[in-house]
Amino acid sequence: MAPGRNNKRALAATSATEPVAKKVACTLKKQGVCQDKYKLIADALQHPLVNDLPEDCRNMLLAALPLSLCVASDVRRDFQDLVVTMIEEVVSKIAEKMQDALNSESEKVKDVETSKGELDQKLKAAAEALKDAQALTSHRETELQTSCRALQGAQATLSKLEEEQRTGDEAFQAAKAEKEAMEAAAAGDFEKLKTGEWENDDGKEMLQALRPFLAKLSMDSSLATASQNVLVKKPAQRGAFDSTVMDEVDKSFQAKITELSQKLATEEPASQDRATGVANAKVELETAEAAQKQAADSVMNARDAQKSAAAELHAMEVVLADYEPTFKAATEIRDDKQRQLETFKNSSCGVFDELKCRVSAKKLKELAAEAKAAAAAEIPADAAGAMTADIKDATEAAQGGEEAVMDTTEAHDGVQAAEHA
Repeated sequence: MAPGRNNKRALAATSATEPVAKKVACTLKKQGVCQDKYKLIADALQHPLVNDLPEDCRNMLLAALPLSLCVASDVRRDFQDLVVTMIEEVVSKIAEKMQDALNSESEKVKDVETSKGELDQKLKAAAEALKDAQALTSHRETELQTSCRALQGAQATLSKLEEEQRTGDEAFQAAKAEKEAMEAAAAGDFEKLKTGEWENDDGKEMLQALRPFLAKLSMDSSLATASQNVLVKKPAQRGAFDSTVMDEVDKSFQAKITELSQKLATEEPASQDRATGVANAKVELETAEAAQKQAADSVMNARDAQKSAAAELHAMEVVLADYEPTFKAATEIRDDKQRQLETFKNSSCGVFDELKCRVSAKKLKELAAEAKAAAAAEIPADAAGAMTADIKDATEAAQGGEEAVMDTTEAHDGVQAAEHA
């Protein structure tokens, strides 16, 4: 028989004075729910991930938890189902936020893994760039060595041609100087002696100056001896023999000049060839010097590029070395989020689903009766066995559930009291 209104009020007043923990424990015992399962749901309601839940609402759900979710599903009233729905929203929101956090950390790990591939490619490219730079440096150094040898060869060639020019042109230059001196002597002192354009002892001085040139003329000894006296005579003092001597000396001068001219004409092409060779060698030397300078500059540039490539490779190696700690930290955070989510689903979510679907002892009796009737109707043994097993499991899960129906009204009153509080 249901308790009277006065008795219910007395019970409510008495329960209000009892310690909350004792009251909750008593209610859980009546509903057949263990403290550990209750605590998992209570802790979920106070989880940090639902810090946006108003404090009043949180307290209301905590107060109503023993008298809603812990009540068998088939005897809950609408207000109790509403509380269960609210608790389910909180639990689902926690799981959703945990999943979002896991997804975020998984994306970070994915980004880090992607960056590893990019780093590997950059490291490979840097190594190839250094290899190419080293090959280019080696090539430029070979070019520099070749240009240095070419420069040395050009210098040696120029020195050789200049020596050949100096040696070869000695006779040519001597003959040229001799011809010029001979022409000057013939047109100068000899011409003055010949024409008598001198006064006093000037003739003897002019003769003295001519003697080196006269010695080079092709004259027989008698003509050479006679010329010494004839040259210092005035034209008016000369006889026929003297005039003949003077003419022969004149012819000897011209013959010597002609001889020297012919010698110069013969030697001049060779001299020009030597001069051209020296000029060309100088051009080649300038070209070799320019090439050597350019090769030296190229070597310097190649070495600078090689240093830059080596520095880039080292930098990439440092970045890659830093990758492992970064990847490890990212995966540890992700794995921790994964463990938190799995633990929450296996504990809080699992217990919530269990309590949400739990049935009362009365419902179990009805199921037992249905199973018995099914057995009587000769339902196949395997189906009847499965139904019996379901009933057994539900019975074990609903310890103390026989009082669930009677406590429904009390649960409603408790929720209202919590709301007012």
